[in-house]
Amino acid sequence: MLAELNITGLDISKEALKKARKISDKNFVLGDATHLVFPDASFDGVFSVATLEFLDNYEKAVDEIVRVLKPGGKLVTMILNPESDYFKTRVQDKNSYFAKIKHRNPKEIENYISKSLSTRGEYFLGIKGQKIFETCDENLAAL
Repeated sequence: MLAELNITGLDISKEALKKARKISDKNFVLGDATHLVFPDASFDGVFSVATLEFLDNYEKAVDEIVRVLKPGGKLVTMILNPESDYFKTRVQDKNSYFAKIKHRNPKEIENYISKSLSTRGEYFLGIKGQKIFETCDENLAAL
């Protein structure tokens, strides 16, 4: 199904884009989520994975997402859960990407999004070691 969709990926990292282009023929753009280079109402949907919580100004990124969404467009954002064991273990490692997180309150981000879009927050994915499983338990859910 994804192969049939017109998908554009965006990342601020040239390295991440290089890796993405090796595994997919989709369009990938180097860019900053707080200053999207796309025209207003360009996309039916935006999917953000573990991004907003790492930005200095997630509010600007959300505003940009809202701007590029078509009327009735959808935003799905996956935010790391700081209450999970998965997060707590990784954030202790100062060399971990998790140590760069700027916002540790997913509800705050959800509340900001809800000013522009209808929202529904839920916990859904647990990670323990190499095991990935479905869960609604906020202590177990990594996302």
